[in-house]
Amino acid sequence: MPPEAVGGTGPGPGKRLARAAIATSDAAMRTLFLLALFANFALYAYGTGAFGIPPQERGREPERLTRQTAPETLQVTLSLPRRHESAAPESSSNAGARTE
Repeated sequence: MPPEAVGGTGPGPGKRLARAAIATSDAAMRTLFLLALFANFALYAYGTGAFGIPPQERGREPERLTRQTAPETLQVTLSLPRRHESAAPESSSNAGARTE
């Protein structure tokens, strides 16, 4: 009788299945790793502007700063809206309304 039939050290059907499962698991992990690596490179290239304007530069307009004439003369003032308070008391229909 062959040794694997008696419980010897030879490869049996259970061990073959286990090796096949491990090989499939290794291939899946390798594929996931390569996909993650590719995604990492793609996001890096996108962030550095390899596919066009980098995301951190979108929405900025540096040419407007160069076109400014005498920005130091600019004065910013704050004007608050005036409250118009009437002398008449509130009517009963507006009693629950909030005014600001």
